[in-house]
Amino acid sequence: MATKNIQKRIINMRIHEESDLYAEMDPDHKMLSDDTISYFERVYLRKHRKIEEDYVINITSDVPVNEERVKENICEEFTQRIDDISHELRLLMIKAIVMLIFGAATLSLWLYVSAKTDSVFAEILSIIGWVFVWEATDIFVLQQADSRDDIRCLKRLIQSDIRFTVAKDAESD
Repeated sequence: MATKNIQKRIINMRIHEESDLYAEMDPDHKMLSDDTISYFERVYLRKHRKIEEDYVINITSDVPVNEERVKENICEEFTQRIDDISHELRLLMIKAIVMLIFGAATLSLWLYVSAKTDSVFAEILSIIGWVFVWEATDIFVLQQADSRDDIRCLKRLIQSDIRFTVAKDAESD
């Protein structure tokens, strides 16, 4: 049995102090800042999400940070993102099912009208019906796959090894 060779992608972050990771209006340091989140999403979620990799997050700061709190907050943020994407995925599936039902109903009406008469109205019904079916298929096949890729990548980020170091140049000050 062949084993899967999973690479490790290293994510390097350089901060001055722990508060750089958090939103400015969050004195309790529980909510990651938009800049921190967008860094992960821009550099690693979007660019490398199809690649099966484990992540190592190296956070280098000028002063010591509360490592447990930072780890916990990163995991909570990504867990919340997974919950949000899962909720959006459920809503997308409901939308796809409704569109598929409307498409099938419209195509059934088209079959009935086209059997009775050869009119422009029948052709319009055909076009509308196929558009609904195509949109439902797009949601089932394409959009759902993107969301599942995002969830898989976020789960890998949650399980990542988070390492902290204090910058050597800051220690000498």
